[in-house]
Amino acid sequence: MRRSPVGHMMPAEEAKMDAIDIILPIATAIALSPLPIIAVVLIAGSPGARVSGPMYLAGWAAGLVALAIAAAVVTHLVGDIGPTGEVVLDWLRVILGGLLLWAAARKWKTRPQGLEEPATPKWLDALRQVGPGAALLWGATLAAVNPKHVGLVLAAMASLAYVPLSSGEMILSTLLLVALSSGPVAAVVVSRAIAGEAATPLLLSIEQFLLRNNDVIVMTVLGLIGMVVLGKGLSGILG
Repeated sequence: MRRSPVGHMMPAEEAKMDAIDIILPIATAIALSPLPIIAVVLIAGSPGARVSGPMYLAGWAAGLVALAIAAAVVTHLVGDIGPTGEVVLDWLRVILGGLLLWAAARKWKTRPQGLEEPATPKWLDALRQVGPGAALLWGATLAAVNPKHVGLVLAAMASLAYVPLSSGEMILSTLLLVALSSGPVAAVVVSRAIAGEAATPLLLSIEQFLLRNNDVIVMTVLGLIGMVVLGKGLSGILG
């Protein structure tokens, strides 16, 4: 087990609670990312939605798992260096927190003004007619090849590096992160599978709401998580 920054072994139950405290805000930030939800809403409205929707969800989960594993390996290797590694992890959290705050500020600066309509990414239109294979690829890409997700998952794993978890507990923590992060995407897929075409009006409402409020949602989530990550990094450096 890894020692905590204050130099004593953390009780098992306390370690598990600390892991949950780390995972919950990060998972919430990923789950509330508007564009991946808009993407699955569009796929859920496509002709082959009953197959393409679950494939998108599978790709999304696989992408998050791959990203979490990569981040865990990197932070584990750095943390195993010793005291120097712990300092590097603290500075990594400071840098990631600063980048998340910068991204939040950028969203605020570039948000639509007044009655200006928000710009809709052109690639979203391609999702209205995707097949199962393309849906799987889109899900994995939007989960793993997203700079915000990379920063958030790295921040989570850098913080988990301080928690003395067994290998099994680390795997469970990763699965919990993926499961919570996938909540809204899974909800859309399940709703479409159960309700069929009757879910279309609700899905359209969700799509329009997220498109209109994308910048505000992302700015708020990144700002809050950025402050938490930055604060933990500074606490480690100064403590």
